[in-house]
Amino acid sequence: MLGSNFFSTAEFLAEQPLNLVRQGSLPALWQRLFWYFAQAEVYVAMLPCFGIITHLVATFSRKPVWKERLVVLAICAVGAIGFCVWGYHMFATGMNPYAPLVFAVLASSLGIPAAFLLASWLGTLWNARIEFTTAALFAIGFISLFIAGGLSGIFLARNDLSHAAVSEDFVIGHFHLVMGVAATFAILAGLFFWFPKLFGCRMNEMLGKAHFWLTFAGVYCIFMPMHWMGLLTQSTLLPQAQRAALASAGASIRTLVTVATIWTVGAQVLFVLNFFGTLLRDKKEATDNPWRASTLEWSIASPAPGENFGGQVPVVYRGAYELAEATKELVPQHLSPELLAQKAH
Repeated sequence: MLGSNFFSTAEFLAEQPLNLVRQGSLPALWQRLFWYFAQAEVYVAMLPCFGIITHLVATFSRKPVWKERLVVLAICAVGAIGFCVWGYHMFATGMNPYAPLVFAVLASSLGIPAAFLLASWLGTLWNARIEFTTAALFAIGFISLFIAGGLSGIFLARNDLSHAAVSEDFVIGHFHLVMGVAATFAILAGLFFWFPKLFGCRMNEMLGKAHFWLTFAGVYCIFMPMHWMGLLTQSTLLPQAQRAALASAGASIRTLVTVATIWTVGAQVLFVLNFFGTLLRDKKEATDNPWRASTLEWSIASPAPGENFGGQVPVVYRGAYELAEATKELVPQHLSPELLAQKAH
């Protein structure tokens, strides 16, 4: 409507636009509308995961977030650039010849804020006294999956994929490693962490760690072989005879993927037993803040009462990740300097 040439407005505003769409005469318009939503959705859906992981890494490392303001700016950059890269799925739809270059550069530029986030997480973990709870393990597992999926995303950001003829196996492996599994790890990390705040008791740590390791091993055995199949069995850079041999070996790899899928799905039984078993047991924690976390939600009872703060939110005197020199612990965010001094004495 604004004459941006993104959409075919002349055909879209014809006398019977709905019939045109039904007859399939505007496939490129549909693809643009779909990817403009779907590609931005992918990045926006990951933003809460970035926040959860940043918070949990700092909490269980007993350290402030390394370069916290830079992390905030990086998360904002991911959200902003995510709305500008929908076209890199449409290189073969008759776009302007220069458009693939623009979208490829924008998609590749997402690696810059992602690298800042990764540097902050690793910098926070560096030389830290890490408490390897189940929530911390899932947070670290997210970082590992984010690195693996992010590196494969560099290949998909290029506009010359036709030369490598990467198959859909590579795309499926990349997408689900990040959006499917890494996001799930962040959700599970947050669930294990805030479970005491929700229900007043912790899930079993032994079952939780067994669930983590079985799932972590399983997802790598599912999606990394998909990357191999996508790159090796379809690459035009290999001789025809070698490609045929690799294609025949693909059946064995797919069997491995199938077995790993059954393994990983079966491992989720441990989580179901842990979750519902803990709720049925309903054993109250001895403390309202079992993780010794510093943020405001842990300054009230667990589970949170109906009137959370008695009608008044505590005055925040400091950031959430300030470290006490004497105890090397994170300072509770709601304590004033006077109360903190009294508590120390």
